[in-house]
Amino acid sequence: MRAKQKVFFHNFSLSHSLQIGIILFAMILVLRIVEMFYFRLDERWGEVFVSKLLGFLIILGYLRLAERKIGDIGLHSDHFLESISIVIVFMTISLGFSYFIEWIYLARRGLQPSLIIAPMSNSLDSEFAIQGGFFFGLWLIFGNFMNSFLEESLFRGVMMTHFRVRLSFWKANFLQAFLFGLWHIVWPVKSYILGQMSVSEAIVFAMGYIFLSAIIGLVWGYLFLKTNNLWAPWFAHTMNNSIMNLLHTVTTEGFDSGFMIRMSVFPFIALLTLFLIKWMAEHYQMPNLKRWDEFE
Repeated sequence: MRAKQKVFFHNFSLSHSLQIGIILFAMILVLRIVEMFYFRLDERWGEVFVSKLLGFLIILGYLRLAERKIGDIGLHSDHFLESISIVIVFMTISLGFSYFIEWIYLARRGLQPSLIIAPMSNSLDSEFAIQGGFFFGLWLIFGNFMNSFLEESLFRGVMMTHFRVRLSFWKANFLQAFLFGLWHIVWPVKSYILGQMSVSEAIVFAMGYIFLSAIIGLVWGYLFLKTNNLWAPWFAHTMNNSIMNLLHTVTTEGFDSGFMIRMSVFPFIALLTLFLIKWMAEHYQMPNLKRWDEFE
């Protein structure tokens, strides 16, 4: 009986690949909402941690039910070093230009910008960001590790491999990127509830989050396609969030007064690096991403 159930679920994961990605998204989003809006652990810890861990465990549980390995969603060692080298190059360019343009913007306003390394949680308003010392910085980096494991496993690892069974690559990439954008609107909603912004401001920020996060999702989806290795977008995601947590601009107005400039510029610079990603992947002769129905 158990063998029949495993065969049924394995076949179900192939015939309903599109629906499975969306169902997993909905389940984990509910956990995220409960943690942030009911238990409000992010306000105490500076990180959304519990839903990330539980969400990743749900994905692992799904893989077990479907009789699949974690390597089938890209967490394997094939072309690992080549993948990481691609990430280091394109992320250094993208983040470097983003901080540079923010610096120019602040300098032109006469705010005398400088850079400082300090552990601080990201916030739409730096006034409400949580600051701490060395161990808080380690906690933020650990949270970024878990965040990247969950989000990359869900949006790129599961969704990209599953959606491509029914959709072309770019349709699959746009769909997962749109859902990735929706995933982030909890932050402006939370800021509104805490009284950090008005309804109109929350709507504008929500639209901006969907748009900008979706662009980043497109880039990391393309990176996954060209490397067939989930460690590539995982490393890019972790590198981005950790640097944003640790490297800040300081002006006469305080910390990160140009943060939204940096965050608005970064996705577009990253989008331009798609040509670089393509060239480097071809140079290393890396295979393209497999669909969910192409595995043994």
